[in-house]
Amino acid sequence: MSSDMLASAPRFPDVWPTIKAILRRFRRVLVYNAAFDHRLLAATARRYGCRTPSSEWECLMEQDAVYHGAWSNYHRSYTW
Repeated sequence: MSSDMLASAPRFPDVWPTIKAILRRFRRVLVYNAAFDHRLLAATARRYGCRTPSSEWECLMEQDAVYHGAWSNYHRSYTW
């Protein structure tokens, strides 16, 4: 992405009402790399004085790792 490509992109406060409405509508949020996305969304919302609705975030990346069964003895968990 370049600065020119982002110049006409909506700002977070412009899209926040839509994001908030979606999060309020669904109890669970299924997303790949949920910890990162949830943390980033919450931090950005706080920056603009917004609060994220309460919801349960589930990581599809972690579920995929379990499905494929790639266990790591070093990390003591499934690998991505």
